[in-house]
Amino acid sequence: MTRHLLRSAPLLCLATLAVAACAGQPPGGGGTPAPSSAPAASGGTGSTSGPAARPGTGSRSGAGSTAATLPSTMPSGTTGAASPSGSSRRSPATAALTVYYVAVGDAGVSGPEIGCGDSLVATETEPVTFTNQVEAAITRLLADRDRSHGESGLVNSLYQSTLDYVSSSVEGGTVTVELTGEPRSGGICDDPRIQAQLRHTARAAAGADEAQILIDGEPIEEVMSLK
Repeated sequence: MTRHLLRSAPLLCLATLAVAACAGQPPGGGGTPAPSSAPAASGGTGSTSGPAARPGTGSRSGAGSTAATLPSTMPSGTTGAASPSGSSRRSPATAALTVYYVAVGDAGVSGPEIGCGDSLVATETEPVTFTNQVEAAITRLLADRDRSHGESGLVNSLYQSTLDYVSSSVEGGTVTVELTGEPRSGGICDDPRIQAQLRHTARAAAGADEAQILIDGEPIEEVMSLK
């Protein structure tokens, strides 16, 4: 019995050594490697680290993609750079004004015949700068306080009137001029002269076919008929 055990001892030792050698074999030698507990390295290459991209956002690849997602900062109704207010203001212009005076007793020789056998004659001022030609011409006529227009022999029938320009507008070939104050006539023949001077001066300034003169909202014919 003892002899049998002694003979088996070397074999057992060899078997024990073989098992020990197998247990100490390094990974990659055929056995199953132990799972690594270290986190995957995050860098510019390899697997993507961090949260996945949200659906619908896409990648930001340059200014073009970013601009497509930015909301517009322009208020509704804005169309770009603002235009001058009221864009309705006219640019200043410089030109001579046409103002009408009366040739008494001329019987239509020098211009359109009006009133008591008189003529209406166009005159020109020196060049002036204005933004509203109707306003400039009518104001110039109303500011003339002399009965005689220089040495021309023409007469200003408005020289006694106390009228001031208020506003003007053009619509459908007719210029409407609003005045305030009082027209003062020197007699029955002055009424058509005053009206004609104002109408023709306004028509020439506006380039209109007809002219309507209002005094405090009333037609000049009606106002003067009450005098």
